Amino acid sequence: MVTFTAEAVRRLRDEVGRQLDTRGAELAIHTLHAFGRKVVDTWPGKFGFPISPTVVHRDEAHDLLARAAAQLGWDLSSMTPNELALAVDRYRLSDDAAAILT
Repeated sequence: MVTFTAEAVRRLRDEVGRQLDTRGAELAIHTLHAFGRKVVDTWPGKFGFPISPTVVHRDEAHDLLARAAAQLGWDLSSMTPNELALAVDRYRLSDDAAAILT
């Protein structure tokens, strides 16, 4: 089962476990993000990764992005790391990025 929140996962595990008279922790009930992560961890090669990728917290990702931009000599005085991350995401999802990557 897949649901959206950790609270819903907990409740589903408890309820299904109660009805099936089994431990809810043994059931495959995940949040959408946890399920996606489990799929990528199980078959990283199917998604173009040589090994399972590392997932970092948003703040750590913004810090890494800001450090990379600084190493490239970019002036970040006019934009926050969050704005830079949003710009990277917009570009990554644009048609221009798709054309460059193919």
